[in-house]
Amino acid sequence: MKLTVPTKGLADGIAFAARAIPKRSPVPVLSGIALRATGGRLAAEAYDYEISMRCEVQAHVADEGSVLVPGRVLAEICAKLPGDEVVISTDATMAELTCGRVAVRLPLMPLEDFPDLPETPPLLGTIESEAFTQALAQIAPATSKDDALPMLTGMLIDLEKDRMTLAATDRYRLARREITRPVWTPACDATGALLVPARRLREEVKRMPSGVLEIGHDPAAAGLVSVSVEAPIGQRILTSRLMEEQFIDYKAHFEKFGATATRWAAFEVRPVIDAVRRVGLVAGEKSPVRLSFTEETVMVSAGHHSEGAADELVDAQLEGEPITVTYQPDHLLVALQAAAAEKYRPGSARVRLGMAAPAKPTLLLGDVRTQEDEPAYRCIVMPLRMGDE
Repeated sequence: MKLTVPTKGLADGIAFAARAIPKRSPVPVLSGIALRATGGRLAAEAYDYEISMRCEVQAHVADEGSVLVPGRVLAEICAKLPGDEVVISTDATMAELTCGRVAVRLPLMPLEDFPDLPETPPLLGTIESEAFTQALAQIAPATSKDDALPMLTGMLIDLEKDRMTLAATDRYRLARREITRPVWTPACDATGALLVPARRLREEVKRMPSGVLEIGHDPAAAGLVSVSVEAPIGQRILTSRLMEEQFIDYKAHFEKFGATATRWAAFEVRPVIDAVRRVGLVAGEKSPVRLSFTEETVMVSAGHHSEGAADELVDAQLEGEPITVTYQPDHLLVALQAAAAEKYRPGSARVRLGMAAPAKPTLLLGDVRTQEDEPAYRCIVMPLRMGDE
């Protein structure tokens, strides 16, 4: 195999593929990256049996071929190569990378032992990378980091004709984000619910080039979802195994708490986020934060006078009787920050909180373009149960 490839394109592509290399694996060949040169392109592949990463970059291929090389070393070397072009050549036992005055030789690994990557499933639809990345950033923080309950580490991709809904929960929060036309463009009438590893998918999609992402899935085949993009620097394809766990009936929860809320508060989200952070500086970041709503204000407070306390008054509008609800600050802030991304007019985004009682779950509704629209982002936040409630 012999080819010439742009240095930057090679470095970016190898770095992308290398993210699928497992940190520890009992299978040595999974630490490698497969390089396949054919038809004017160089493909780099890595696979850990859960996620596969494949990139393609344009190259001048003199001799076609495929080899397997140590992945992490290759990624580190490619990131530091000087010059504009790299020449890659191989013999029976070694791969040599030449770039200007730099020549690096790496031993080959047994390519015949490297597993075949899953085939890219049929296209479900397309979505702008910026919109999908934002939606993942809004939903993924609501997942759990506890692997003892795998379902709580996953994110649901729920497809219904022209609508894609992302949902996740860690038992203390339940978040959902809806994406519709023209942002999400389905390629078929397929419907279904796909449970994917949330945090890893978010990290890998975030590193994909900007462009139109293609989402693929074959309901008739083994559980697999793909995300790919065709960018000027080359194609990027990610495939992920679906999780087998059953996700909760998230729609029923939102319907229930929307129907039972007896008090609705509306406010600009950014001033409340800032207030929660400020009172936490005095009371401590983990100290419970209280939101006390009256007709025209919300008092954000935390701490106790004997140990240090702070409060801040913020404008708000309340429909219903005054109420005070106490939250874990991290849970509240994640929901408010996700809602802050839904901004449709000058100034801070506005949100609505639906509350039934101090110890009952709170329903947060994100901003909308018009009063007739349904909020794209919604989140149920569990309050803390205090001793007098």
